[in-house]
Amino acid sequence: MTYLGTGTTILENRLDKTIYKNQEKILEKDKEETISGSISFSTYKSYLLAPHSYLLLISTVLVFVITAVATRGSFYFIAHWVNLEQNRYSESEVMDRKLFIYIYCTIILSTVIFTILRAILFVNYTMASSKSLHHAMFNSLMHSTLKFFNSNSSGRILNRFSKDLFSIDETLPTVSIVAILTALNICGILIIICIVNPWFIIPTTVLIVLLF
Repeated sequence: MTYLGTGTTILENRLDKTIYKNQEKILEKDKEETISGSISFSTYKSYLLAPHSYLLLISTVLVFVITAVATRGSFYFIAHWVNLEQNRYSESEVMDRKLFIYIYCTIILSTVIFTILRAILFVNYTMASSKSLHHAMFNSLMHSTLKFFNSNSSGRILNRFSKDLFSIDETLPTVSIVAILTALNICGILIIICIVNPWFIIPTTVLIVLLF
């Protein structure tokens, strides 16, 4: 009886070790791989073309550019107006202030209108991208084979539909709008400085080549 009990214990230990090794292999096989580095251009392209509407894309880009031009144009117009006022008192030039007031009010009003329109178009564009990507993921999941479900756990699949789509819906638009506005503001400032002082084009070009 003692030998039988000892043999059974050894067999159970071997089975436990075999099961443990198999579980380790399965976990190692199911472990997700993380990729680090810069995001490829194809990823940006897939997100930008996700709404399948070139009209919406072009309209959004144009409104962003027009808003930036109107904003920086108001600053340039104020500077030009101040210079004319100084020349008016120094050289006794006659100028129509009402005309300048109307022009400045028109620029400010157009800036407000295009800013609101920019926000509406950007929200609609990001929502359309999110919906399109969600539908594409869901359709791919519905047409997947059983091998896909055997190779990927349900938690991993749910994580793609929860965490990743949350990042696309919430985090990505916020970061994108900040990055786009920052880039447009920098470009606008550099353009205005180069218009006021054309010699500034040389160091600007050097900085762009060195940084980018």
